Amino acid sequence: MAMMARHAVRTLASLGFVSALTVGGAVAAQKASAPMPTHAIRGVVKSISNFYVVIVTGSGKKAHDMTFVLTPSTEQHGDIAIGTTVSVRYRLEDRKFVSTAVSATPDKSKKGAKPQIAARASTR
Repeated sequence: MAMMARHAVRTLASLGFVSALTVGGAVAAQKASAPMPTHAIRGVVKSISNFYVVIVTGSGKKAHDMTFVLTPSTEQHGDIAIGTTVSVRYRLEDRKFVSTAVSATPDKSKKGAKPQIAARASTR
């Protein structure tokens, strides 16, 4: 009888341990699948490649470069080139800024500007 009691206690203890692992694993999986918070910033493109974009934020003495990793899932909108003002949405992963979206901002100085017509040379 004592042998059956010990067996029953061991079985219950084992089930409790397995249950704890299952619940703990479910909580860990839930945390892993939770979306990471994203941030947004604006700046001027300093350099760009297929793998990263460097933008300058701030101005004067407060200006600094920020490098963002571009992934295959990064959304890119507009004509992104050196000198273009862009908005970058990103998240922090392993101490790297991983961009989720990069969007070129329309140049305000050209928005309402009239097209310039080149002066024609007089043939007289």
